[in-house]
Amino acid sequence: MVRFRWAVHVGGWEPSPEAWSVCEAALNEQEVEEVRRFKRNEDRKRAIVSRLLQRKAAREGLGLMHQDVSIKRTKGRKPFVASVDKEQEGRRKEAPNFNFNISHEGNYVVLASEPLCVTGCDVAAPEQHRLRSIGEKADDFFKSFTKVLSEMEWKDVHTETGDTEKLDVFRQHWSLKEAYTKALGVGVAFDLGKAEFAIRRDEQKCIKGIELHIDGKRQDNCSFSLHRLGDHWVSVARCPPQDIVDAHGEFRGTFKLPSLHDLYLRKELTAEQPEFVLMSVAELLPDHLKKDYEMHDDDLF
Repeated sequence: MVRFRWAVHVGGWEPSPEAWSVCEAALNEQEVEEVRRFKRNEDRKRAIVSRLLQRKAAREGLGLMHQDVSIKRTKGRKPFVASVDKEQEGRRKEAPNFNFNISHEGNYVVLASEPLCVTGCDVAAPEQHRLRSIGEKADDFFKSFTKVLSEMEWKDVHTETGDTEKLDVFRQHWSLKEAYTKALGVGVAFDLGKAEFAIRRDEQKCIKGIELHIDGKRQDNCSFSLHRLGDHWVSVARCPPQDIVDAHGEFRGTFKLPSLHDLYLRKELTAEQPEFVLMSVAELLPDHLKKDYEMHDDDLF
């Protein structure tokens, strides 16, 4: 089954102008224009790597030629591969509902894909640098997010005593909520406070299980995982394809199995969650551009 977990560290990536041009050559005109709209260099780097990751996922997941890849977004801004007529024959047998999600924050851009369930992912960067710069305590920072976490979730946060540890747990809960809404494609309209996550940990604080409650009722039709990536947290959500919110139906139209039987769904929800694989920018490029990039980028990020 096609199940990708990819991450690119962009924090130390400083491409030369020539290497950047090679990366732009891997995108279409609209994508290049979207990347150039960002004012800050850090945002442009995240944006271009995000698009390169999506294109690589389409090539490897569906056997598409690079020039045939077409990425669109639902009304809720969920990206999907729209060039279904160019897919390599037989690839959909391995991934009938191939879909992916992308997230970027701090030093990382990440992508998760699933063959049957709809997926969402979210990377949460540490806030410590912000607290140091303005002299703010964690509890003061949390005042802006009072309604986002439930009473039980705040109790989980405040089980910790130090600011760093409190923020760590806060980011776990925040990231899970984001991944869940991104899996369903509901966008910013969803009230994050309605989704409550119970994170089970052992005595060493290793995560052993994650449960979702909506309006106080446990939900067993989705599964979740949390992954440590440096000092960032990444969460991944898996949900039934029949639960996707797709106003125009184009994304849903790419599914070969738009509804999963309970037994089949349970198998997918409990399938092993791969760890994230760290990739270089060079690895994201199509073969015909890799040599040009490597000529102009000594670090090979």
